[in-house]
Amino acid sequence: MKRASMYLLIFVMLSVVLTCTAYNNNSAKGKIYINDADRIVLYDCVKYSITTVFESDKKYNWIYGVTLTKDRSKMYFGMLDHTNYTYSLLCYHVLDKTIDTLVSKMNESICNVVISPLEDKIAFVVDSNSTFRCAIYDLKKKNTYMLKELKLAAGNICWSNSGESIFLSKEDGMIVEAKANGEIIKSVAQGYSPAISRDNRYLAYVFDGNIYVKELSSGNNTGIVSHSSYYSPQYYSIVNITWSPDGSYILFQGHNPLSKILSMSSQYVIIQADGKGHPLKVMDISGAGYGACWVP
Repeated sequence: MKRASMYLLIFVMLSVVLTCTAYNNNSAKGKIYINDADRIVLYDCVKYSITTVFESDKKYNWIYGVTLTKDRSKMYFGMLDHTNYTYSLLCYHVLDKTIDTLVSKMNESICNVVISPLEDKIAFVVDSNSTFRCAIYDLKKKNTYMLKELKLAAGNICWSNSGESIFLSKEDGMIVEAKANGEIIKSVAQGYSPAISRDNRYLAYVFDGNIYVKELSSGNNTGIVSHSSYYSPQYYSIVNITWSPDGSYILFQGHNPLSKILSMSSQYVIIQADGKGHPLKVMDISGAGYGACWVP
């Protein structure tokens, strides 16, 4: 028993040492809005500081995803109301701290919320008894429609740079590019939770527990994080891959050996998009984070 306790202590100490030495030698810039359970925090890549920018009140509890307008005046996210266990799509006005309800009292969960680059539509994933589909809220027409023909796997969806198409993973694990009406344009890769770089050149995604970056023009794949990395990727449904504005870095939700074995909190981690350099742990998250948004 004493020997087992000693081994556990050594393992814990080694994990702490590795965490402290897993420094980041890059120069990532910008700010990252991160959804952590019932709050949204802002991480400053230069100052390495974290501040809470929104926290749910008694009526609204769990937050699912976060996306912002380019001027950062509005944040959109899904939220679970624990009083009746329904979900809403909300718009939070940052300056006056007021909330508009765009979609209310859905029995299906709302997550992976992302605004179009044209800022005219918001796409999000709807979970109905483990059947996942993409829904789109039209900000001009103020209505919601479902891409009913496309059954999805859980996880990221993302808009193309033009705002005219969406990358998403079907339930069979094939990542496709589809029009906003659900018509499939082409198959892109085998994997889950796609995230496209801002210049539309690279697609990051998860496959077989690893994170890959695919150059779309050449088809070349580069593995940047594996299931054996110190910070291994979380399940593809909550890995939440997010590109930096300049396309040099990737944020993802992972877990170190200790949190993985003991089922403790996950970590949000920054890694260079080419897989080189050391990872930087941004923060621990107390629950499952369901989205992040990286701004300049």
